Amino acid sequence: MRINPTTSGSGVSTLEKKNLGRVVQIIGPVLDVAFPPGKMPNIYNALVVQGRDSVDQPINVACEVQQLLGNNRVRAVAMSATDGLTRGMEVIDTGAPISVPVGGATLGRIFNVLGEPVDNLGPVDTSTTSPIHRSAPAFIQLDTKLSIFETGIKVVDLLAPYRRGGKIRLFGGAGVGKTVLIMELINNIAKSHGGVSVFGGVGERTREGNDLYMEMKESGVINEENIAESKVALVYGQMNEPPGARSEVSSLLGRMPSTVGYQPTLSTEMGSLQERITSTKEGSITPIQVVYVPEDDLTDPAPATTFAHLDATTVLSRGLAAKEVEEIMLSTNSGQIGILPNDAPIATTVDIGILRIRLNNQWLTMALMGGFARIGNNEITVLVNDAEKGSDIDPQEAQQTLEIAEANVKKAEGRRQKIEANLAL
Repeated sequence: MRINPTTSGSGVSTLEKKNLGRVVQIIGPVLDVAFPPGKMPNIYNALVVQGRDSVDQPINVACEVQQLLGNNRVRAVAMSATDGLTRGMEVIDTGAPISVPVGGATLGRIFNVLGEPVDNLGPVDTSTTSPIHRSAPAFIQLDTKLSIFETGIKVVDLLAPYRRGGKIRLFGGAGVGKTVLIMELINNIAKSHGGVSVFGGVGERTREGNDLYMEMKESGVINEENIAESKVALVYGQMNEPPGARSEVSSLLGRMPSTVGYQPTLSTEMGSLQERITSTKEGSITPIQVVYVPEDDLTDPAPATTFAHLDATTVLSRGLAAKEVEEIMLSTNSGQIGILPNDAPIATTVDIGILRIRLNNQWLTMALMGGFARIGNNEITVLVNDAEKGSDIDPQEAQQTLEIAEANVKKAEGRRQKIEANLAL
């Protein structure tokens, strides 16, 4: 952790004791610190508590100033456990916010909130740091050019394309696949487009973070042998966690809660955070933010506050997952397509092909001249420029295909089983 820009190395052991205070109160992660008159630290300054506990083990706890209480006291929130801290311990004001390493050397590395590497790969080989609290870019620096952000996921790129530099949110409850989708996006961007991804695992489960890291190593997105070739940095997510963390801090600081217990400054804090995640004329950032929806309630203040800042949304529905209805993506180049019970939707990408489907117990044959077709329970939507009913299909061959398909569907009644039937292309 580099929290004093005047020091030559990282860590707190080289801090110069220019402005010292004393701990006067400890309530969980909240510390009240008294400083000499005229030497009060600024809001967001980093404080370091140094000393020894009751068993003579060294203590080194970083804190962040959150409130000025008056009477030469400040209230700070500890960034790690406060076990072993006692009143009267010495506190050092670093005179600057917490800073973290930035630049190409951070690719392929995992950091905690203090910017310290936690992947057992040694220190980060960079002297460039940046404070975690910064102002948003000026309006004149923003990039307003419109272009499409290619994700490599066909359904997303065609039906719900993302804007490059825009803000995208993935909404969904627990266990619907938000992190899996993020992993696929990171992989596609790194391998197909040469882009760099930053994964913010805020409040993420340790198991998910470990799985993500291991999969990124196996796929080559993270290269431990040559860190410079890595395409992703893991910051050890979900965008609902910052409001939740701020809510906890607000309660610890004694502020009156607002709706559903959230902090009264939820909207302004979310706005200041989102304004920093933007694209300028120097580079593009396309944030794809995962949002956990508590109890699948989109009216909860945390997800609801984010809607005003978004350019696109993707909602992962637990209801569809519970019905076990899955869209089937099949290429028709090989002459095969899924034949399913008529209450299951099917999606297929085609070049030139013949598509036979059953709707309302009636069979319909269509000739597709390239594009994408989506078939629902009671409607057909063909998203191509040139699509028409197949009037020039060989009736005898079509009848044989129909009989085979009907026989296979009868065998699969009562099960969500995919039956492949050869079609004439």
